[in-house]
Amino acid sequence: MIDLDVCAEQWSAKAPRWYGPGSTLAQDGLRADWSAHGTTAWCNPPYASIGPWVDKAVGQSEYGIVVRLLIPPRCDRDWYHLLVELAGDGRAHRTVLERRVAFQPPEGVRASSAPGPVELWTIGPDADLPTLLRWHAITRPREVAPC
Repeated sequence: MIDLDVCAEQWSAKAPRWYGPGSTLAQDGLRADWSAHGTTAWCNPPYASIGPWVDKAVGQSEYGIVVRLLIPPRCDRDWYHLLVELAGDGRAHRTVLERRVAFQPPEGVRASSAPGPVELWTIGPDADLPTLLRWHAITRPREVAPC
């Protein structure tokens, strides 16, 4: 089970504990110690600044934290190649989602979906992916080779 959302707002948090504006734990997930508040972290970072979140996730995984990243495939970015390298070493795996992910907006705001395809990356000790998928209502994952 996910016990910490490291990049959230109160209305968007996917776990009981979360970091972000308004959090009593940490206002900035990039500066916080994720292991202080959980063992399995969820991260859906701003798509304009994914690199720092991937770097933080990789660093935190070295302390035994399992990190789930929901990010778009960006084969032209260094952070993406780092994830592919980690997958080759068995320290990460990815699941490509067949459908666009719909995001739950705050009350009174129109719902939207991801602007394109997304992948679910797991970094760190392996965890139960089917449980995560049921929990987050993402269905029909499939494994594919890196781009």
